[in-house]
Amino acid sequence: MPKSEIPWQSRIKVRVLLFGVVMSIVPVVLISFYYFYSTRHNLEQNVQIQNKLLAEHLVQEVDSLLSQTEDRLRNAYFPTSALLQETGQTQLYRILAEIPMAEEAVVLDADGNVRQGVNRFKIVNDPGALKWRTPDMLEGLKARQVYYGNVTFTGTCIPFVRIVVPYYSADGRTFLGGVGVQVRLRSLLALVGSKHIGNKEDVFLVDARGRLIAHSDFTKVLEKIDVAQLSTVRHFMENGNPEELPVPNRYLSTNGQEVLGVYSKIRRTGWAVIVEQPVAVAFASIHALLLRLVWFLVTIASGSVLISIFFGLSFTKPIEYLERMVRRVGRRESDTEISLGRKDELGHLASSFNDMVVQLSQQSERLLQEKERLDTIVHGIGAGLALIYRDHRVAWMNPVLDNWVRPGLHRPETACYQVLAGLGAPCADCPLLNNAEMPSGEDLITALTQNGEQRLFRHRIYRLEHVREDDPQYLLVVEDITEQRRMEEMVMQADKLSALGLMASGFAHEINNPLATIQVYAEDLEERLQTEQEELAASGEITRYLRVIRENIARSKQITQSLLNFSRKSEWREEWIDVAAVLEESLALFKHSFSKKGVSLSKDWPDDLPKVMGDALQLMQVLVNLLNNSLDAVSIGGSITVHAHRDNAQVVIRVADNGEGIEEKHIPKVFDPFFTTKEIGKGTGLGLSICYGIISRMGGAICLESRKGLGTEVTITLPVLKGGSV
Repeated sequence: MPKSEIPWQSRIKVRVLLFGVVMSIVPVVLISFYYFYSTRHNLEQNVQIQNKLLAEHLVQEVDSLLSQTEDRLRNAYFPTSALLQETGQTQLYRILAEIPMAEEAVVLDADGNVRQGVNRFKIVNDPGALKWRTPDMLEGLKARQVYYGNVTFTGTCIPFVRIVVPYYSADGRTFLGGVGVQVRLRSLLALVGSKHIGNKEDVFLVDARGRLIAHSDFTKVLEKIDVAQLSTVRHFMENGNPEELPVPNRYLSTNGQEVLGVYSKIRRTGWAVIVEQPVAVAFASIHALLLRLVWFLVTIASGSVLISIFFGLSFTKPIEYLERMVRRVGRRESDTEISLGRKDELGHLASSFNDMVVQLSQQSERLLQEKERLDTIVHGIGAGLALIYRDHRVAWMNPVLDNWVRPGLHRPETACYQVLAGLGAPCADCPLLNNAEMPSGEDLITALTQNGEQRLFRHRIYRLEHVREDDPQYLLVVEDITEQRRMEEMVMQADKLSALGLMASGFAHEINNPLATIQVYAEDLEERLQTEQEELAASGEITRYLRVIRENIARSKQITQSLLNFSRKSEWREEWIDVAAVLEESLALFKHSFSKKGVSLSKDWPDDLPKVMGDALQLMQVLVNLLNNSLDAVSIGGSITVHAHRDNAQVVIRVADNGEGIEEKHIPKVFDPFFTTKEIGKGTGLGLSICYGIISRMGGAICLESRKGLGTEVTITLPVLKGGSV
């Protein structure tokens, strides 16, 4: 058995296995990574919230210590008399003892000068040398506000801040000065954060200008690290609202390490507590989780792949077996039968396939039988058949048509107009020239000369609706109508002779009258020439006699010429027809017949009646047939009307009589061959049938209206072709 021609990447087995593997791994990977991402995102939020809570708690502690410091300073009592005594210094030392973070305490007078001062680390001999006074401090104290000075750095880069509370008299009306302390910020942060700051976070204080004034690692302060460019510090200085920090707030810290940062603002001083936690520390747990997740994915994916391969192979093997069996059916191996031994859908598919193979075998036999019948019909139908492309190329023709066409002309890709008409271009009236809206079955007549004999062929073209783009689009049916045309001509000639027989007495009478006149004038002239020769010559009577004889001879010649024109056998010849002349010539044949029966003739047509294209003798035969029928239908003294006029692009001819008419049940059959309502011996039943064929061939139409006892009217419409003279 030949190998499958399907590329490996297109085989169902490969696709099913790939699908199984992908669907086993991808969902687990996507879910795991979604879980990892969500966990990491939540962890970032939780870390930021936790650090924010820590910063807020530290702010509360700092604020509480500052508040306690303010309260201790307010509660210090300094009588006015004691400001210059040792009791004042004792009170200040007590303040230093109660406020561990303070290194200097002073009492200021109403002008802001230091009156008493003590220092934790040195003896103050001259309090006036301590410079505490500032304009904004006095202004704030007098407004009963606690004064917090700007953060100042000592020569050893130790930051400190001065806190002063206003001091009034006992009645609260007189401003006496203030009591202040100088606080080292390192001591403040160490005192507050000793119980809250771990080894995973960095906590530091910045003032309103973004300067580092305290740090959990105080060496950072001593090194004067610039923290103003950190994202959190910039947000504090520019925005001041910690609730609007981005989540997560990740950035590089001063040591180049990526951190998560938050801050909380100390309203009392305008400072901020900054908490930074390294990302690596914050995500240490998530990294461990990721490692466990990878091992989990590898385990799940391996099991899923093995299961997918197992079920994929169990699913695709029967399909591959079905494919091999279908190939055997394609090679027409009749013993093909599938046996899977399964009860699932594939088992039912195999059973249905076996039934289909049996049906295909039966249908193939029937198709071969139908093909034999069709070949017999196509070859023995007696008509030529051909399949044609839209561009006139002949794709196929049956043997009948092949025997009709000229030898050597039927080659592949030969055009139909070359094969059937011997032309170098499409026929002028070819329906394929307007193939978009071509009516099926339109007739086209062509002539071919075979062995010196001209043969006539009628073509009918039918559009094939359900075809592919590269298949032939039309069916051409060709009939040899040479013998049919000969029979039609014989029938028309017989019809002419029949009409001549009916009009023979009229023709004889029409010729006899001028002949009798000629005889009388000739005999009288002969007698007078014997006795009155000189008088006749002198009076000019001889000329009158000869003129009358010549006129009657011309009349006889006209009658016999019309008779000869009508009766002669001729082939169809298209020419421009003078309709008025044909009407006059046709009526001339019935002059005696109308007079003999007493029929009154009414004729009416304009002088400028347009010409039409056709055969004048054939149109004359139509009019003679209609006039004969009207003459037979009317009684003695009846009337016949012949009327013609132009109606847009048509010439309309009406022949009407007031004869006995036709019964309504016979009207649908009047144009059928051999149908007649006349008595036996008075009609052949071919007249109106021949009229219908002639008018149709000229591209016109003929219709008949009749009522029993009221008469009959026949209407002929002929097209006025473009280019015709009027």
